[in-house]
Amino acid sequence: MNKYKLCVFFFVLGIFQSLIAENTARIAVVRDGPGKFFDAYFLTLQNEIHALLGKEFSIEFLEKKSYDGEWSSQGILEAVKTALEDPEADLILTLGPISSHLLALSPSLSKPVIAPFVIDERIQGLPYHDGKSGKDQLTYISYPNEVSSDLLAFYKVYPFKHLAVLTNASVLELMPQFKEELSRILEKRNIQVSFIPCRSDKQEVLDHLAETVDAVYLTPLFEMSEGEWTELVQELNDRRLPTYSLRGLAEVERGVLAGAASSSDPIRWARRVALSLQSILLGGNAADLFVRMEQSHRLTINVDTANRIGIWPSRDVLLTADIIQNFPSKSTHNLRSLLQEAIAMNPGLQAQSYAIAAKKESTRKARSRFLPKISSKIEGRIIDQDRASAGFGLFPEKQAQSSIQLSQLLYSEKAFADWQIQVLLDELEERRFEDLQLDVLFEVGVAYLQILSAQSNVQVQRDNVQATMDHLELAEARESVGAATPSEIHRWKSEIASGKNRVLQAQSDLETVTFYLLQLLHMDQTVSIQVEDLTLDHPALQVWKESIESYVDHEQNLRRFIDFEVKEAKRLSPLLQQIDIQMQILRRKIVAAKRSYWVPDAGLVAEGAVEISRGGEGVNSLFSSSPNRRTWKVGVECTLPLYTGSSRSAELEESRHLLKELERRQVLVEDEIERSVRSAIRQASASYSGIALAKQGAESARLSYESVREGYSQGMVSLVDLIDVQNAMLVADLTAEQATYEFLLYLMRVYRASNHFGILDGDLERLEWVERLRNCMKEKEIG
Repeated sequence: MNKYKLCVFFFVLGIFQSLIAENTARIAVVRDGPGKFFDAYFLTLQNEIHALLGKEFSIEFLEKKSYDGEWSSQGILEAVKTALEDPEADLILTLGPISSHLLALSPSLSKPVIAPFVIDERIQGLPYHDGKSGKDQLTYISYPNEVSSDLLAFYKVYPFKHLAVLTNASVLELMPQFKEELSRILEKRNIQVSFIPCRSDKQEVLDHLAETVDAVYLTPLFEMSEGEWTELVQELNDRRLPTYSLRGLAEVERGVLAGAASSSDPIRWARRVALSLQSILLGGNAADLFVRMEQSHRLTINVDTANRIGIWPSRDVLLTADIIQNFPSKSTHNLRSLLQEAIAMNPGLQAQSYAIAAKKESTRKARSRFLPKISSKIEGRIIDQDRASAGFGLFPEKQAQSSIQLSQLLYSEKAFADWQIQVLLDELEERRFEDLQLDVLFEVGVAYLQILSAQSNVQVQRDNVQATMDHLELAEARESVGAATPSEIHRWKSEIASGKNRVLQAQSDLETVTFYLLQLLHMDQTVSIQVEDLTLDHPALQVWKESIESYVDHEQNLRRFIDFEVKEAKRLSPLLQQIDIQMQILRRKIVAAKRSYWVPDAGLVAEGAVEISRGGEGVNSLFSSSPNRRTWKVGVECTLPLYTGSSRSAELEESRHLLKELERRQVLVEDEIERSVRSAIRQASASYSGIALAKQGAESARLSYESVREGYSQGMVSLVDLIDVQNAMLVADLTAEQATYEFLLYLMRVYRASNHFGILDGDLERLEWVERLRNCMKEKEIG
């Protein structure tokens, strides 16, 4: 019995080990050579494979030293041969373009090969049929027409005559097809080409550059360190040589002039490789797997490099190109900083501040009437002898004297009223300044958001042109196999022209609002200004966003919130404050007019005089006194007009009528404030609700577009249908992009209507505002 159990145990164990062996895959990892780029991709790939296949298969990666080519031609050849002949390896995975190329062109493959680093299968002459390799045991990953489209795009950026192609030395040695096909493409345009072998030393590369070279095409230089590569690009820029990168955006951001490939996505690439591996392990033939991987190609230009080398692409190129700056302009602002700058620099506000200063001087002048007035006088006179003789010595023929006068207004109702009115006029000018300041802040805020809106419009229009250009390429490919007519080509070209016109108009709109913002800020309109994007997550907008979210779906709460804002707007309104001050002025005028009938003006007058000299007739008169006599006088004057025609009564009645006018105008302004606040908040609430709907609409339009585009590529959908859904997607994208900015524009209107720009508040002011809101909501609930 025990022997029977033992036999069963070993039988089951054998079956289990057999199953494990069947589900174990040993993958030989063949490298062109060491490099951080491949290490990062391989790590991502390992994680993706274990996540996808870990439950089905036991994956073992074989990383033998003999699989590493060490960036030498012979070493890579030996690594490929070793992996093919190694009985331990079930599959081969290549990490590098050279090993991928060699295995793809190998006459026969003894085991499945996944070559995920192919540069351009057409230029390299790799097997390709109906989107697959068609070669037994082989699959690879390639991006269609990458190099040829790069060369065409580079030529549009700068029409070079002698192009230097920088590539790994091993590529030139082991991939002669790459060199031959590139030479053939460029010779068709009568362009001379030089291939520069690159290893780890940048100076060797620079020494091989001929003086006639006027442009440089950079392929991935895997052997060169990041520091050496950066210095190489800097030296090329110093030589004012336009550069273009096969890797695209990643290297354009580091100083290359231009590139078209988007940033590489290791996760997407790794998932594609993992899915290919899964298909092979499940029994599929690698030859039947699709090899092309779509990648976004959009021309990107580094403007810092363009300025540095003194080369700027044509306007037609810039219409659809993305622009990046490594070193953004110093004129980069957020909304808060621009609003603060507007307060300090706006010419209108500066002019009003001088008006306030002038009014304060008028107040000082009105007050000066109640301060003492002191004056001095020196007088010399001569009279005729007859008068002097008859004057008994009181009026000598010749006399000189000096005097000093003092006057002090004791009370004057008119002067006192003028002084008080001038103080009120000072306050009136300050309230006008505040009102003008709110207008300027509103205009700056609107201009800022219009710039953001215009920028998004430019980007959406560019994306639309790029999509149309992709459709043109697709139509040309279909025409080459007889699936499309020339009319489709012409229609897409027409659509591209129309799209470029829309881009030009969008750019013009952007420039117009930018000039307006610069004018408001009194900044040089010849310089560019960059503004930061404004999102609903901005701290200054968070309070308002939360308020809208809390009340937009509850009508009663929304009404309470609006009532609170109306109350706040009236409390802070400079217009109502101006009317209140004007009413105080008129009331003071009425009081002064009434008092003018019975309150006199009173003043003190004093004078002292000293006779300096006298002479001529009358000096020796019997009644003449000492020549140095002094005189003085002091008196009080009271003046009360008894009759002034009808001016006083007319002035009194005029002030009364004007006061009644202001009372009615006050009601009118209060109603206008309430209407503005209520309508602005209602519009902002509706606009906020529309943001999510606009995004949903854009997503649905994009899904519809992708579905129709796929149908068009397969000949199942007409050109007209694709244009219709593309236009629908364009409208939906514009609506979605503008939805947030539209809400923020309405929010600016709320700020202006409520006479308070909360975006300028500090943390304490926001807390106080929230506290007032909560108290108001509680009062409404109790009421």
